[in-house]
Amino acid sequence: MARNTTKLKELVYNKLIGDAPLVALLGDASKIRHGSPLLKAEYPCLVYNIIAETDNPYNADKSADIARTRLAIQVFSNSDSSTVADQIEDQVYTLLHGQSLSNSDILMYSAYRVAKNPIFEPDHNVWRIESRYDLVNVPL
Repeated sequence: MARNTTKLKELVYNKLIGDAPLVALLGDASKIRHGSPLLKAEYPCLVYNIIAETDNPYNADKSADIARTRLAIQVFSNSDSSTVADQIEDQVYTLLHGQSLSNSDILMYSAYRVAKNPIFEPDHNVWRIESRYDLVNVPL
């Protein structure tokens, strides 16, 4: 299997930071991060990371470089209302769900949201929406 996780993360990141409406909702592109939010994050913000990868998801008997990757995206906003977090998550959905993306290193055949979980954290007055996307991809 010739996987290129780094290039897949770059592909997703470039799609997110390249979208003017998403960046406007967040305030600036620096609020899109890989990994986890800073201890004292500036809200709103978006965090993405890869949480699982499956090699050759379609046929275990035939070698292929296709992988299914589970991408987690978390949107945070510090508000009593979920409106800001909902708007950001809706824009991410528009950018990724049902889409294919590529660059010179990787082809993402498809992305589909498979889960969405809104959570209010009253101790911090923060809305967090956790979404999961399945990405079917192959290195080029």
